Amino acid sequence: MTIRFPSLPLNQSTKLRLHYYYYYREKNKRKMSKSLLNNRPPPRYESISSFDDDEENENQTDWIPLTTTTSTATTTDSTITLPLWDIMCILSMAFSYGCIMTTLFLITLPVECERIDDIHPNIPKSVVLGIFVAISGASNLITPLVGMLSDTYRPPKHFKLGQRMPYFVFGSLCSTVGLLGQYIESYEQLWLRYGIFYFASMIGLNISYAMMLALIPDQVPKSQTGTANGILALLLVLGSLCGFGIFHVFFERRVQNMYGLYVCVVILTTILTGIHAHDKDVLLNDTHIVLRPPGQRRSKRRIVLGPLILLKTMLIDPVLRLDGNTLLAAYSIDMVEHHDFFVVTVSRLCYYCGGSVQTVRISNIVHHYVLEGDRISVTGTICISFPFTTVLSLLFT
Repeated sequence: MTIRFPSLPLNQSTKLRLHYYYYYREKNKRKMSKSLLNNRPPPRYESISSFDDDEENENQTDWIPLTTTTSTATTTDSTITLPLWDIMCILSMAFSYGCIMTTLFLITLPVECERIDDIHPNIPKSVVLGIFVAISGASNLITPLVGMLSDTYRPPKHFKLGQRMPYFVFGSLCSTVGLLGQYIESYEQLWLRYGIFYFASMIGLNISYAMMLALIPDQVPKSQTGTANGILALLLVLGSLCGFGIFHVFFERRVQNMYGLYVCVVILTTILTGIHAHDKDVLLNDTHIVLRPPGQRRSKRRIVLGPLILLKTMLIDPVLRLDGNTLLAAYSIDMVEHHDFFVVTVSRLCYYCGGSVQTVRISNIVHHYVLEGDRISVTGTICISFPFTTVLSLLFT
């Protein structure tokens, strides 16, 4: 019996081999005992990959769930550790998230709102900026739904994919298309289309960020969870600092160039995450082994499935199977069972509300008391000081 394994560290591969060995040994013992009781010769089986199975014989195969065992063997063992570089690459989307979200709301969108105010003087720019912030907040509502879909997602057997990376790549594509659309519509000064592409980019960023957070419990050992959270915070701060620094040093305060920076950062971090997280994501999702008698022929036919079918299995089919109670459960918290998580959620709500009010007040002060030519420079200086205060607070806590 031959089982092919992906390239894994020696200890993980050894554990999977032992698991398969003992499982098939007990499986064959049970089949032999059952055949002897029925006075029939015991059948012999060979193991094959689920991706080689034929659709015509799908109902005649024996599917064996192995989700819990493979996840336990690869994530919960305290002796297994990941290099810091691998963790940084898996969480690299935090760098682009920090770079985009801080500079977008403190530099790019205020300048764009001033341009809108010049064309439409009847609409105050503070109102337009508030609309953009409201759109960003509404886009966050997609994250519980996407998280629930990724938890239950099983890709078609002809695709060698995992649970998280398909949604992660989909979010990166949405954000890239949205940012490119923002750049084009800003140049053309078509602000309604600009708002539509802005909403698409926010949806994509939130999906990618949610999937990146899901990769921490999936792929990072429990002994390194604290290290991963520290790296996550560090990448957010570094992304913010790099965004403001590049804007002041290299772009000479030209806001239009920021959209190109956003696109490049999203593409680069998506590639890094895919390289370091895809294989293990596939392994954790490879939860079925098919047993088939050796006399049964394998069909040479292969069903060709395109990206549209894959998107249908990711977004349309799971949503159509949802009921009201399941959807409500994704957006609700049991305050008795998950009291600590509820307290953290409320505290984060207060934190973001306070940060939003403080940002608005700082923007008003800069607008009224700073000369027009120096507003962007003063705003960037204030924003760069925020990450330094965050680092100091972490050092003294």
